[in-house]
Parts: sequence; structure tokens; C-alpha cells
Amino acid sequence: WYFMVAYGATNQVFGIYYSQGGDVFTYSNEYAAMPVHSPSYNKIDTPFLLTDMEIWSAFIYYQVKETADADSPYQIWVLGGTLQQTTTSLAISATYPERAHQPTVVKTGSAYTMWYTGASQIGLYKANSTDGYIWTKEAQPVFATGRYAEPSVIKVGDVWHLYYMGEGDVIQHRVMYDTIQSAINAASAGDTIEVAAGTYVEDVTVNKA
Repeated sequence: WYFMVAYGATNQVFGIYYSQGGDVFTYSNEYAAMPVHSPSYNKIDTPFLLTDMEIWSAFIYYQVKETADADSPYQIWVLGGTLQQTTTSLAISATYPERAHQPTVVKTGSAYTMWYTGASQIGLYKANSTDGYIWTKEAQPVFATGRYAEPSVIKVGDVWHLYYMGEGDVIQHRVMYDTIQSAINAASAGDTIEVAAGTYVEDVTVNKA
């Protein structure tokens, strides 16, 4: 099965669609996210749908704009619930406790990882969760300064591929690894490996110049 989230008739609702082949999608139901927010909120934006087909569950991560003011900050919200072929029920909600934009989430095993841009799209950050709702922000940002947008992440083996829009609206690609040794193994002559702050429990062999 394939599932898709798209904007509804207004900027206050999302539509859920499903497909068995991934080519033709059927409308499932419309989810009005606004009622869970204060009436002062202006709109919802940039929905990201994460599905877990092993347990038929779904999360929608999205940003909420507080007012119609162009400078009004956004906050990331999470909706989660039961995924079904024809009707998806998303009722549980939670917020990420800081101003943030454009979430993208990957689940590996029982761990969830979220990438997002900071307030006013300054900086690119990463957070971790064990349940998809409650998040812990990593102390070391991916990028602390600069303007970024629309991060998208896929994982192949132990390699993370981060795509994002950087300065000048240029799409860029960054490769990240689960371990220092994995990065060393993949490095070529002249490459630079950047190691984020933290504690790494591993034996590292450097056999390259």
C-alpha cells in the first residue's frame, strides 16, 4: 500500500489518499488539523507523512503559523494515529517546543530522527525520539548559521543522504554516517570528515592518508 498527504480545499486541512500500486491514488478522508490549535492560528503548512506499515500507524508532521503576519513564527506539530486503507484516524497531537520549520522524519528500527530548519529558516537542526511524539534536540546543529529550506532525508544502509535548499535557492546534498569508522571507510584521498560533538563508543582505524 501507498499513502499520500496533500493540502485540502483550504490551508486549514489535509487530505489523505491511498493506492495499491503507487500510480493511481484514491481519496480517503480529509483531516482538519486546525481544531486542535488555538483559534488564533492562521494556517497549517508543509505536511510530512510518515507511515509504519508493520503496525499500520501514521504520523503527520507539519508547521503551524500563528497569525497572518508575514513575520509570524511557525511551530512544528505532530498528529498520529491508526492507518487504514480507506479511513485514516489521526487524533493524538503534540508540539515540538521551539520555533521551527519544515520537518522531515525518518524511522529506523524503533528510533525516530527529525531534521528541520530553525526560526526564520536560520540554521538546520536535528532531533531524536523513541515514540515519534516527544523529541530531544541534538546539541550540535547540522548548520548553525545561514538560511535553509525544505530538508529531505533518506537512509541507505548506514548512510544518511540529506538534501536541502541552501543560500541562493541552490539544492545541496550532504552525506552523513552512523559511525566515524563508516565515514573513514567511505572517504577518498583529500576528503574531510566532520565529527559532531558527542561521545562515540567505537574503535577507529585510520588507514588512509
